[in-house]
Amino acid sequence: MIFQRSGWVAGGLVLALAGCSGGASEQPRVVTASAPQVQIRDLFVLGAEPPAELAPGSEAAVYGTLVARMGGPGDRLVAVTSPDFVAVSFIQGGTIALPAGKSVSLNTGGGSKVVLKGLRNAAPGGTSTTLRLRFERAGEMTERVRIVARQGRYRTFSNAPAGTSPPA
Repeated sequence: MIFQRSGWVAGGLVLALAGCSGGASEQPRVVTASAPQVQIRDLFVLGAEPPAELAPGSEAAVYGTLVARMGGPGDRLVAVTSPDFVAVSFIQGGTIALPAGKSVSLNTGGGSKVVLKGLRNAAPGGTSTTLRLRFERAGEMTERVRIVARQGRYRTFSNAPAGTSPPA
């Protein structure tokens, strides 16, 4: 199986893992990472409601907060990919601007600005996947992130919208 229950990889980045693993009442771990130009906070992929799992072919929403460092020119998220998904992700608006020093949430309030397309294998909550985030100036950051079951405080997050298509 592609997904692993452990083995958090930072690829040279500093990781701070928050929360605990275990029962449904505990908070799952999500990733917070930093590079010289960009900080990523609370990054995760939203899974299915238990006991279901994301089925092959599914779309999955990515949530978290991105911050371009103060004093710099800002940055722009231009792509998000995962080897566990067939297609390049959909980014609402094509790219996401990151003004210097400002927090930019991937949550629109009605869903995520980033949707992964075409899951290769079934993925239950609690497993993980590798995300590659490509920024215009900062380059690429690769993070191993948790697929969080849509339960507890994560029940309020929206699933990936059906039929999301990339911009023309």
